[in-house]
Amino acid sequence: MNTAKELAETELFKDLAPELLAAFAAIAREAKYEPGKVVYETGTAGDSFFIIVAGEFAVRVKDEHGEEVDVATLKPGSYFGEMEVIGGMNRTAAVVSEGDGRCYRFDATTLVDLLKRNEKLAAHFYRQVCRELIKRLKSTTRDMGYFKARAG
Repeated sequence: MNTAKELAETELFKDLAPELLAAFAAIAREAKYEPGKVVYETGTAGDSFFIIVAGEFAVRVKDEHGEEVDVATLKPGSYFGEMEVIGGMNRTAAVVSEGDGRCYRFDATTLVDLLKRNEKLAAHFYRQVCRELIKRLKSTTRDMGYFKARAG
């Protein structure tokens, strides 16, 4: 399938003008994962972000006892690694393929350079990422309220 077409089907790139979408597609690199393959570990360099086009990926963190806990399952159209790329920090969780998976990988340096060169592209990208982070925060807040109410 065509990279630009697959990217256009995701929420992150929805409604993006074809020439702007082509700029993102030009820097996307396809990556395939077998079941159980670790995409990255907690604490490693935040040197890229990924958009899922096939398969499911588990987001794992370590609990207070050092045990790995799956906190989310990401499906096609989702993306991960953006917080570390934007924030210039190390990974805050591990990501593991739950089955055969396929993503587009965006190198952080290349992505940031692209965004610096094009204001429209940057505005779209950061606006969409902010919307997604707000959704995640709302969900986390709702879940924490639910668990607090059940505990009390």
